[in-house]
Amino acid sequence: MVVQKKQKKVNPVKKSKVFNWTTQRKAAALAMSTGLKTQREICRELHLTEKTMCEWKKAPEFMEEIDALTLKNENFTRAGLLKECLKGLTKQKIEMDANLKHSGKIDLNTLSDEELMEIITNDD
Repeated sequence: MVVQKKQKKVNPVKKSKVFNWTTQRKAAALAMSTGLKTQREICRELHLTEKTMCEWKKAPEFMEEIDALTLKNENFTRAGLLKECLKGLTKQKIEMDANLKHSGKIDLNTLSDEELMEIITNDD
């Protein structure tokens, strides 16, 4: 006589075709887009399990929203801040170059990076 093992019933994950946006899901997407906190920290703050967050991340709509928010908020990310700093330094160099050329002193393009930094930091 063959005895069959009882199989445990597994509740399949509900795969709906529509990703329903809730306040909590929007907050999670926004928090993920900033890159300032870990997934664990975000889950703790929003009272989510990491398993729930992982399920949400499987939805293309959720990941697309994170990507869109990341691009939208780029000015607030580290990369965005670095870009703004670089723009400011470039503008400062152009202004200094124009002032020095006008005064007949030196051309900043002939200076090494170290010499340029010394001029920028000592310029009062």
